[in-house]
Amino acid sequence: MLVFKNNQIIVALLVLFNLAIFANGLNNDFVWDDSYLVEDNQYIRDAGNIKKLLTMEDKPATFSGTGYFRPLINLTYLLDYQLYGGKPYGFRLTNILFNIACVVMLFYLVLLITSDQLLAAATALIFSAQAVHVEAVTWISGRNNIICMFFILPSLYYYIKNSRDGKKSHLVYSMLFLFLGAASKEFAFVLPALFVLYDYCFDDDFSLRKNVSKYAIAFATLFAFMLYRTLTVPMKGAFRLESASLYKRIITTVGIFLDYMRNQIIPNKLSIYFSMPLEESILAPKVIISSLLLVALLVFVFLYRKKEKALFFSLFAYFLLLAPVSNIIKIPGALMADRWLYPASAMFSLFLARLIFIACKKSESLKFSIIIIFVIFLSLFTVQRNHTFKNNLLLFADVLARYPESPDALNNIGVELMERGLDDEAEGYYLQSLKHDPKYNLPYYNLGIMYDIKADKIAGSNNEQSLLYREKALEYLHKAYELNEKYAPTAFSIAKVNDGMENPQESIKYYNISIKLNPQDYSSYYNLGANYYNQGEYGKAISTLNDALKITYDKHDREELKKKIKMMTDVMYSETKDQ
Repeated sequence: MLVFKNNQIIVALLVLFNLAIFANGLNNDFVWDDSYLVEDNQYIRDAGNIKKLLTMEDKPATFSGTGYFRPLINLTYLLDYQLYGGKPYGFRLTNILFNIACVVMLFYLVLLITSDQLLAAATALIFSAQAVHVEAVTWISGRNNIICMFFILPSLYYYIKNSRDGKKSHLVYSMLFLFLGAASKEFAFVLPALFVLYDYCFDDDFSLRKNVSKYAIAFATLFAFMLYRTLTVPMKGAFRLESASLYKRIITTVGIFLDYMRNQIIPNKLSIYFSMPLEESILAPKVIISSLLLVALLVFVFLYRKKEKALFFSLFAYFLLLAPVSNIIKIPGALMADRWLYPASAMFSLFLARLIFIACKKSESLKFSIIIIFVIFLSLFTVQRNHTFKNNLLLFADVLARYPESPDALNNIGVELMERGLDDEAEGYYLQSLKHDPKYNLPYYNLGIMYDIKADKIAGSNNEQSLLYREKALEYLHKAYELNEKYAPTAFSIAKVNDGMENPQESIKYYNISIKLNPQDYSSYYNLGANYYNQGEYGKAISTLNDALKITYDKHDREELKKKIKMMTDVMYSETKDQ
């Protein structure tokens, strides 16, 4: 049996392996949600914004009222910006380092649970190679999944230590990491259930009454976090119950769980979007097959729970960690996502490793060979998947290859082409997107933006054509606004186009709507103040710019605002004096 005298050798090999398989993604561009979470996020540019970042929603740049609250993630973006400026490689390096830390902690957690060094190494190696992790690791905005796991693992580790040695300090550490995990993402809320599951699996004298005080402390820790977040950010918007379709969502999720397992064994169907209808009946073929396979698997591990404790624990822990994304509570915008698998994947890696060990218990060389071949197989997909995240064009072309009629992919390819100055090609993709979903607001919005940019380019040299472009832009933007009146950028863009057409009253109307939809939008306040000033409404202009001053944390913007406010005040005073 292969045994390393020093665990540090295994750790070093794991670190090198992870650096190797994710290295080709380091120089990728900002992609997808990175634009508003990182690239255009003004709050991460100044280290003085720490207090603000600890009390704000997860998506400040475009949306309002999401209810997502992950303050530790915002702090990591702030730190990255201080270290690397706006360079995406630095943000991505942070993701890789957190991922490596999770791999190492998983190794030590499995070693603590099983006292089997080779099993712990195999688990960490399988976890490292998973191609399904690319969305969490190589995509910068996917890091909330990694950082949450970065706290889940030590919380469980110290809980187990406390269960064995009774040291209160270990329980304190466990609860501290539980709190930090909750401040990173909602997956951490399943930790109390994991504590109970561990006790049930590995404590021969298990009883809820014996451990009730520890469980109560865990729930009190989560309650403390919820109190903190409730006082900071309203809960509305993040999750919503949909009782009318609960039955359909549950039977659909059965098939999704099996899809997740398949993607961790044969990762050839990974995607940032999964287009799937809700199942209508429990008698649907996929629901029946998935249900039978999952029940058979659960029954198998339950029957062998005393003999194969690690197998039982890992499988049930896997499903517990998937519970927050099980769609019993609707998650806006998706039924399934690769990145959501990251925390659960750790337990599934243990499950797979243990299965291989059981199947090859009579042959150490066969066991070793299967693990190495499997890891190489997964790694090839991982390296290739890193390249898919190189830029938005490659990323959404990958989606389109799998879902040729995806309105989201078509729209996003249009955005990328428009940013590259290929307006005609971009317009074609927007129109294709609308062909497949005529009620999709974003292609209309993007078409409006495109025509407004065209108008700006020829303003002054061909005012008649510029005006026609702006009228076309307004036509598209108003259609986008009709389809979704809560998307703040549409209201802002309508106001901005009216600025170009010298329609101040319309501009003022829609800037006010934009501010109502997103009270954190500095540009809306600034432009509204300029409109009020141009209309001679100096009091409103000064008041609006003072509101802007309250929400902006960029030093340059603050200085500019102060100068504008002083200038307007001087003008207002001068005109009042003349009168």
